Amino acid sequence: MAKPTATPLSRSVELQLSGHPDVKNKYGSGHIRPARVVFHYLTDRATARLYGVWVREDGELTDAPIDQDYREDVSWWPDWLAALAREHQPAGVQPRRGDEFEAWLKAQRDKYDRHGESSEFWHEFDSALDRYRLHADMGVPLGGHVCEAKVVGDCECLEQQDA
Repeated sequence: MAKPTATPLSRSVELQLSGHPDVKNKYGSGHIRPARVVFHYLTDRATARLYGVWVREDGELTDAPIDQDYREDVSWWPDWLAALAREHQPAGVQPRRGDEFEAWLKAQRDKYDRHGESSEFWHEFDSALDRYRLHADMGVPLGGHVCEAKVVGDCECLEQQDA
């Protein structure tokens, strides 16, 4: 019988905030005055839940609590929030060539290689493995933006740099 194992899949970091700029309320009017953030670091991305109080469009501060999720690529987050996510990222979430997670991805991919004929699952795992290695090679934490685009139009990140 195999020995039971437990592998951490995520880590969370909660931060008290003060002095950070207001962020646009994505789901309604006004802004959020940040007071606290919880970063949830998974093996392939980071998410954030920002807590604060609602600020009306006219700038009047209320006592209404409000929170907002950030799940997309951190390059779309407010710059200061993305910087905090990178700064507080726990060790072990940064991808490295030859680490246990890369080996696991490769083993999962190889399960679907049947005598040289690759299945749809093989291609999905191979794509994830390539992406993981790209993060490792570029030194970008999982959840951060990486791409191999060289020409404006190939990736939105290049278009943003020209603006």
